[in-house]
Amino acid sequence: MFAVLTDAVECFQKYLGAKNRGGRNLFHEAELWFADGDRSWPFSFERICEVFDISPDYLRHGLAEW
Repeated sequence: MFAVLTDAVECFQKYLGAKNRGGRNLFHEAELWFADGDRSWPFSFERICEVFDISPDYLRHGLAEW
């Protein structure tokens, strides 16, 4: 779970403002994953935050500031 969260954060940061289609797609996928409020899937953003006792809104805010 931690690897999934780390990868999403890295994709968000690395591909923010990407010029090529692949980079833009990776950024968009990460952005959608962070925004999704679904908790039913074990590897959803909300569920992973719950497992690691991380505030999803706090992390979202930090990424928005990035």
